[in-house]
Order: sequence, then C-alpha cells, then structure tokens
Amino acid sequence: MNNILILGYSNIAIRRILPALEKINSIETIEIATKSKNIDRKGKIKKTFDCYDKAIESFSGKIIYISLANFLHDEILLKCLSKGFDCIIDKPAILREGTLVKAKKIARQKSVTFAEATVFNFHSAWKESIEILGGSENINRAVGFFQIPDLDNENFRMSSEKGGGAHLDMSAYSIGIGRVLWDESPKNIEILNVEFDNDLLKSFELKADFGKKRNIYGKFGFGFEYKNKIEFFSKIGSISYERAFSPPCDIEIPLKIKTNDKSILKMQSPDDTFENFIKFFLS
Repeated sequence: MNNILILGYSNIAIRRILPALEKINSIETIEIATKSKNIDRKGKIKKTFDCYDKAIESFSGKIIYISLANFLHDEILLKCLSKGFDCIIDKPAILREGTLVKAKKIARQKSVTFAEATVFNFHSAWKESIEILGGSENINRAVGFFQIPDLDNENFRMSSEKGGGAHLDMSAYSIGIGRVLWDESPKNIEILNVEFDNDLLKSFELKADFGKKRNIYGKFGFGFEYKNKIEFFSKIGSISYERAFSPPCDIEIPLKIKTNDKSILKMQSPDDTFENFIKFFLS
C-alpha cells in the first residue's frame, strides 16, 4: 500500500488528481499541503498542512505529487528528491536545464524517480487510434491543436514571473505528441508565429521533423476560441478526436476514422488519464 503527499491544492488537483487517487486501491492515505485553501478531511485525505516544508519533513510515505505554480517546481522537486521521495510533478515539471541535470544526479544517488504528469497519451482513444492505423510505425504525420481563451489574470499561467506562458504550459503537448508516438526525440524543431503580450508568450505554432518522413504540426496558446484536437495520418487513412489533450474521465470520445474512402464514427469508452498515469508510475 502507498501513502501520497500532494503539495498544492490546485484546480487540477481538485478536479482530476484527487478523484483518481481515490479510485486507486493501492493508495491508502492522502496528505495535502496548501497555503491558500481550506480542505475537508474526507475519503482518503487524512492530514493537511499549511506549510510545504513542514509537510515534507513529517511525511512518512514514499511518493510526493507536486501541483504548485510553475516557478516553484524546480526548487521543490530538488528538495523532495534529496529527501528520498519519488515525485510526480505537474507540467512543466522543470523550467531550467540545470535543474534537470541536478535532479537526475540526485535520483541516481537516492534510488528514486520523478516524472512529469503529461497524461494525454494515457487515454484509450490515443492507443486505439494508433492501433487502428496499424501501429505508430505506420503513422507519418500528426497535427495537434490546443488553443484556449485567456485565463483569469490571477492565474499564474498568465504571469511570466510565475513561470507562465503558452510555451511552458503547452510544450508537453506540442513536442510530446511525436516523442510519445515514435519514442524518439525530434531531429529538427521550427517555431513559428510566436505572439507576445508584453513579456508573456501567449501562442505559437510548431513544426517538428522526426526523420524517416515523419513530422508534427501544431498550434497552441491562450486567447483563442477553444480548440482541443489531434489527428493522425497514415497510408491507410486518418483518425481525429476532440478533447485530446484534456479528455474528461466521464464521457465517451468519438473517433472520426477515414479509411479506404469510408468515414466511420467510433465511440471510445470513458477513461481516466490521471488514474492510468498514476498506476503506471506506481508500477
């Protein structure tokens, strides 16, 4: 059995992380540290703290989930790893390259691991699409869109000082599509049509060449009408589906399949990407 400490009581923690943890049988208790909100101790939630350091020092479990404002990730991750905890971190997990070098070194020394909570590929719609098209080796192109309206000005994602900006918030999607699909790093990346609002990077387009005539294209950013979609292309046809990067756990996802001049709509059963990802991490 596992105990888990969540640092931060973010919207994503409330809406997706906690419900997922409640469903995972191997998670026995949950502790939460937050400086901004009151928490009801219900379900698996057994302890709460108003200080991150105090929570870390008193935690007797093995796993910490960091769900804080982006600019806090690097410092808190290194602190948790150095104390021997396995860590999951909301995207973007790490903002500075130097932190990644240090984190890998500490993880080896302490025999622990850490992972960014990039979960879009843990939905059955992703896996089913690839399987229908004959496997990732048969897919030569993918196109992704994740464009959302502007967030509230109080949201840290709208502040460059707090680690905000579309490039940080959505890079896990934009470059992650190809890295997950083909299990490789891109050979070349081209960033186009970058839009700034003062010092905040609000939107961008990306082209990534993964070699072997495989490529990715996408548009990502804030300040748009909502669009959340991915489409895969292969020699035998294409598949697209909506809500690709943040699929709700309680609705069916329609797969729009085009093969051999035929169009088919296949309903994919509800699936919880956070539950699947956390189970994968635990394994």
